[in-house]
Amino acid sequence: MSDIYIITLANSDAGRHTQEAKKQLTKTLNSCRDYGWPAQIFHAINGYNLDATIWNTLNLKCPKKKLGSSNKFADKPGAMGCFLSHFLLWKKCISLNRPLIILEDDIQVISSLAEIKSNHDCLKLHAPRQRKENETVGRWSPGAFGYWLSPIGAQKLVNFSITNGPKYNDKCIGSKILDWDYIDTPLIRLRLRRGSSTNPVDYPYKDV
Repeated sequence: MSDIYIITLANSDAGRHTQEAKKQLTKTLNSCRDYGWPAQIFHAINGYNLDATIWNTLNLKCPKKKLGSSNKFADKPGAMGCFLSHFLLWKKCISLNRPLIILEDDIQVISSLAEIKSNHDCLKLHAPRQRKENETVGRWSPGAFGYWLSPIGAQKLVNFSITNGPKYNDKCIGSKILDWDYIDTPLIRLRLRRGSSTNPVDYPYKDV
């Protein structure tokens, strides 16, 4: 059985973000228990209280603001904290040398978990979404809220991030970076919400 980690700000000093994360985490843990998923909590990096030295510590390029860009990763603390949280789990996957299941705290488990065996580097655990094409990352799909990752896939993600710099997590999971697909039968779904968990205007979200 793969180790399962839920990324959450529930124990951070992130104000209203923390309060909303606690509510989301409780629901997610309850659904894990309902289906027998032995999940562990992974304390997220709070992008709103980010120590800039962390980029050098992890051998990553510090995100730069791009004038005129409509997709300003460096202007979104939530996106940067989210990337770093996933990145640390990619490194953990490499160090443990076994697959991990990485979840965000706004998912709902909808099925029991059997051992996942796959020749893919990464499997998204939810129903398929629209696939998009990008010159740098190849075929990718919105959302990185729940996926199974092999150590080989984790190494590819870390290598890409060190070479190309931090990006939105879902765009890191692209076909030019690693071999990914969707699992045949969805195991999780994203709870209905308002807004984006990485956008400081829309966050916190809530069930609708």
